[in-house]
Amino acid sequence: MTLLKDYLNQWATFEDERLYLLKKLDSSIMKAMLKNNIPLDEVKKSIRDNSSLCQGKSFIAIKKYIDSFEHDIQPSETKPTTRDYNDYKQKYMPRIFDFYVQKETKIMQILQKKGYKLIDIKNIITENTPLLKDIDISLSEKLTYFSKLNINYIKKITDINKAKETYMIELNNFKLRHTNFKLNLYYDAKIAFSMYYEKNYDLSTIEELLAKYTQNSHAKQPEYTNAIINFVKEHTHLYHQLTNTNIIKPQNTKEKYIKYLNEYLKNTLTKSLTPLGEKQIIKRLLSEGADNTEVLNVIKAFSPVVREIGRKKNYADTIVNLASEDIVKAQNHLKKVYDIFKQKTQNLPQNPDNLAYCLLAKEMILEGCYPEYVVKIFNEKIYSSKDKTAYYIVKSAQNNIKAEREIAEFICPDKLCNMTLDEINNKHISLKDVYKDAIKERILSYPNTKLNLSDEYIDIDASIKLLNRYPGINKNELAHIIRETSARMQLPEIPQDYPKLVIEKAAKKLAEVFHYDKTQEEQKKELKEDYQLEVAINDATINNTDNDEEYIKCDYRAALSFIKKGIEENDIKNIIAEEQSTRNNKDALENFKYAEYITSIAKKINTRQLNIINVLDTKNNRPTVENMYKTHMKELYQKTNLFNQDMEINAAMYMLYKDIKKEDIALTLTKYSPHAVEPNHSSLSYINKAIIYNAQQKLTIELEKRREFAKKTLVDKDINNLYSKYYSDYKENIDLPFDMIADTIIAANIIKAGFKLKDTLDVVASQSPNLTNISNENISKYGQQIEIILNKLTNTLNDTKVQKHNLAHTLTLTNEQEAN
Repeated sequence: MTLLKDYLNQWATFEDERLYLLKKLDSSIMKAMLKNNIPLDEVKKSIRDNSSLCQGKSFIAIKKYIDSFEHDIQPSETKPTTRDYNDYKQKYMPRIFDFYVQKETKIMQILQKKGYKLIDIKNIITENTPLLKDIDISLSEKLTYFSKLNINYIKKITDINKAKETYMIELNNFKLRHTNFKLNLYYDAKIAFSMYYEKNYDLSTIEELLAKYTQNSHAKQPEYTNAIINFVKEHTHLYHQLTNTNIIKPQNTKEKYIKYLNEYLKNTLTKSLTPLGEKQIIKRLLSEGADNTEVLNVIKAFSPVVREIGRKKNYADTIVNLASEDIVKAQNHLKKVYDIFKQKTQNLPQNPDNLAYCLLAKEMILEGCYPEYVVKIFNEKIYSSKDKTAYYIVKSAQNNIKAEREIAEFICPDKLCNMTLDEINNKHISLKDVYKDAIKERILSYPNTKLNLSDEYIDIDASIKLLNRYPGINKNELAHIIRETSARMQLPEIPQDYPKLVIEKAAKKLAEVFHYDKTQEEQKKELKEDYQLEVAINDATINNTDNDEEYIKCDYRAALSFIKKGIEENDIKNIIAEEQSTRNNKDALENFKYAEYITSIAKKINTRQLNIINVLDTKNNRPTVENMYKTHMKELYQKTNLFNQDMEINAAMYMLYKDIKKEDIALTLTKYSPHAVEPNHSSLSYINKAIIYNAQQKLTIELEKRREFAKKTLVDKDINNLYSKYYSDYKENIDLPFDMIADTIIAANIIKAGFKLKDTLDVVASQSPNLTNISNENISKYGQQIEIILNKLTNTLNDTKVQKHNLAHTLTLTNEQEAN
């Protein structure tokens, strides 16, 4: 059997699932278009013209297929924003991609086991994947899809007219960047290389382009074109040599240069090196102690920039000298940053939080400090360099500065304050611009406002203006605009529901001004609209093909949100019952029973979530399985402010790691898990299959990752820095507790690096987060425990399961010996 036939046979086993997915896509698009007030006949035509399931079918078959969908959809009152089938399709593309990627991955594994080469399998997928026949997708979407399968999809461009257009664009860009620009061999060669290596033009097309359409009037053909084509081939070969060289532990300046070049291209998402990028690499080499002459020789021998046709001969000397000068300037600037930091910290509050430190970073940046240097000094003086807190704090300060500048520099040619919302929409003016304009009104009236654009009153004042001028404005859309535009929203410690709180305060102030007294009916209508919004938000995040089950999930999640807002239980039940009545033909009593059922689920979930959030610290007590579960769930919740199934799996994995029996874990989840309260999730069968099984799989993966970590070699001449590198690497890549076992593995790696046992034990014990009460006695004891485990580490790491249990057993014995 050929590879192609085998591949297609494998896909045939998923035929029913694939057809169901495509039918569900058409059904969902039809429903969405009808909801958007698009006429039924137009919707049917759109499905008929675009659906792959309608292609090649008879008119009767197509009619029968489309008529099988639900047509009785209540349309909204708003005008449709689009009538294009493909626009509606975009909402479902991530889910569609996930399905096809999952199946393709499984098929790839099966075919590999049969002996087919991976590269041949990928080529077959590129040409024959059913996705490209089932769904009409753009080139960018194709690239996204194939990248998920680790397939480099490249389609060479052969259109000469498109090539001419690209050539002229690149040529004009050079003219804009360089005064007194004069086209020569150098610029034509750069454009040709870029078109071939970066923009995927066919080489023969580029050759035709240069031979017929080069703008260099002094070019002598065919020598001119031949020289450039030869350069493109050689330069491409050079880049392939450099980028395909994988150097893990560079031993000299040449190997460091190649390694750093590849890292630069990867980090900047570029394919070729520029002089500016090369200067960054040279600065890194010089900062690490490389000799100027040695660096110069490496650049001359291996730099792709040096090899560019027409590049000046003194380029290498110039770029190395500039890099050396930059290092001196950087050292002077760092001293300035330290001085500013020392001065500014005197004005910090007594117990500064992340917000205070972010405002400090903002002041320093505005006084000319480079952000990366602010991160450096924050890591040294405030935060631990083992996490990325300093980076995120400084990044928040940069985002805040950017948001303030966008508002302060905003100019709107239209007098928006005199326009209605319909007029604004008809002119295609974004709500974001309307919001910025409202803030600019205040700045023009009170110029000092410009100094306080991150204060809450700025957002409240702008929201009051918009709510007052445009009574029909969509509050959900306004909240989204505040989240994107508000300068305050960019700061740390600002809650995610800040936009909602701003709108509530603005509405309250507006009501006070106009002495507006809402009637009970209006309050009920507003609550109902809020509930429908909650349901819609949940519906967008739930992947379920069962409508009844989907509604239940949407409803109890919306009810849970209302309970957290403090809305009366009876009001919640009435809203759910009324909403349910629009979905079925059942009597009011049945719908109210459904509402009571939904509310009871939401109450139970809320109770269990609160029990987790309010759990007390049990570090000084002997932990029970219940407290272990709740404490770990609370730690996960504090990181994301969410509860979900992945947290349950993580908590179960943590308990498995702590040698808790599966039966005890399942019982604990049944009693205390918010997830287990949800319908169909409370049975031991579900918990074992959906939670504990996945936790076991995750634990196996993490233990395997830790075993590989034990083989990893990091390099640093300073033993303290080496420990920090291993610690950071462990925390970033391994989702297991950082315990004594982790410290033992790091100790073993440091010893392998050539450091003495005593020095290693002292450094590990003094730097380890596991030792909170640091004293000479405790450091010595902790080091002794590490040394005991070290003697058994080599054997136990050879087997993932043994690794965990043996080390845990050794640790227990060590603790007992210490106690005695």
